[in-house]
This record gives sequence, structure tokens and C-alpha cells, in this order.
Amino acid sequence: MTCSRTIHIVGKRCHTTIYRGQKLTIQKVQKYRRKEEVYYASRRPDCSIQGQMITKRALTMLFSVLLMACSSPVPPNSSLPTPEFACQTALDWKGIVPGQSTRRDVVRILGEPARKGSERYVDGRVSFYAYRIEDGAIAGLAEDRVFFGKDGVVAWIEAIVADRDGQTHTLRETVDQLGITLDQVYVNNNFRHPDQFDVLAGPDQIYVWAGCGLAVSAISLVRDSHPPSTNLIVRHPVHPNASFQPSPSLEGEILFKFFFPPTSFAGFEEFYRDKVPFHFYYIWGEYLQRSTQ
Repeated sequence: MTCSRTIHIVGKRCHTTIYRGQKLTIQKVQKYRRKEEVYYASRRPDCSIQGQMITKRALTMLFSVLLMACSSPVPPNSSLPTPEFACQTALDWKGIVPGQSTRRDVVRILGEPARKGSERYVDGRVSFYAYRIEDGAIAGLAEDRVFFGKDGVVAWIEAIVADRDGQTHTLRETVDQLGITLDQVYVNNNFRHPDQFDVLAGPDQIYVWAGCGLAVSAISLVRDSHPPSTNLIVRHPVHPNASFQPSPSLEGEILFKFFFPPTSFAGFEEFYRDKVPFHFYYIWGEYLQRSTQ
């Protein structure tokens, strides 16, 4: 009989099964390490680590194995799936191109950031530069953030739109630029983990053009029980039984744009969907209140 620890990779989430069937996620391993607790590898004396308990040291080793086994949260451009459809327009943000521009390029174009930080995601931690927004009703409520891979290349960009340039912009402008065919429209939400039950959603909807490397957050300012139909062609519509059903509107006001290296829709789902920011409703509520005064 063979007793061993095996690493199973499921999408972006890695876990290890330690013989008695207990699954250890990276988060659980971190929890055990922090509390310096011990964990029985097996109830059987002849299985796994010769029947000994997993101590803090062993958990540290296991944590390292888990990290090496998991895919990187920022995949190299060469490993991204090829876009299924060519984009009508090459996109950038102020001359910054995800997958190509570097930290030095970002500082040269935008200047030194207001702050530097990092964000933790299911598949790892990613560093970013944040830039304040000084104009419009959105000023002080959100910020632009440029995220970097470990090689210093821009991984993705969170660019606030709203009314920062003195006017608002609708989804129609983006559709006119990229075309009516897109990959998906879904209600923005904070779902990030498979065992998360307290999911918050809205009020904005996300429009995805994976082949262009763009996801757009837009909100309809007019509530209508019978929203007007659009001529959008959605390649991967949300399942009819999904909890949150989108109501696409070309007149929705754009709140932010999420730029990433062009890829297939499967590539967006695997590497970028859980990186799209979810700004709690009170931020947009405050913005809308300011903008209508």
C-alpha cells in the first residue's frame, strides 16, 4: 500500500490531499503556520511522513510546494491562450500596454505613483502602482492602479473613467470602437472563492472583449423594468439559471476599464476574471450622488 501526498491542480486553485481525505488549501496552510498549530497527517501509523504530525516546519515546506505547483497569477504573454477573434483596434491606456510596458515605462508616462502596494488573489499576490484621481465627482473615491508581474512587465490596468475628464462616457462609445460582438456581459460581483456564500453584486455590469484585452464596467442610470433591447452579440452568455442576470444597455455610463493582454475568453476566465475590481455599491452611490448635484 502506498501513502503519499499528492498535489492536484484545479484551474487556478491548488490543494493537497493528505491521506485521510482532508484538503489543505494555501489559505489553510497559511492559517496553520500563523497559529503554529500541528495537524495530523494520517490516523494510520504506516501512512504519510511515517505517522508523524505535520509541524510548523513541515507546513512551511508544504506551503512552498503548493506555491510551486500552482500556476502564476500573472502568466507570461507567451503562455496565454491565443485570441479567438482579432480585435478591430489595438488598445492601450495612455500609451501603456499590458504584456509589453514595464515599470520604467509607467513611471516615465505617469510619474511616480501616489502609493505602491500589493493585492492578494486566489492564486497569489501581485504588486501595483496607484495614482490619485484629482478631477470630477469621482475624485477621491477611486484610483487608477497598474499591476505588474514579477518580471516588472505590466500585467493589467484598472483605469477609472467616470467623469474625470469633465464629461461622462457611455458603453456605446466602446461598442462603436470595438464592434457589437463581445464575449460576455455579467453583473459585477465579489465572488472569488469556491466556498464563498456571501456574494455581493452590482450595480455595475462587466462587458468583456477578451480578444481586445478589455473589460468595461458600466452602470445604467435609468432603472427600467423593461430595459431596451441592444444589438449586442454575446458569444458566451451567462447561464439562464445564474443568480445575477445582466441587462445590457448601450447607454450605461462607464465607471472603469480593465485592460489586460489580449487572449481567448477561456484565458480571461482563467487568469483575469477574478482580478476585475468590484467596487462596493457605496462608492458608486456616492459618485452618482455627487455627479447629480
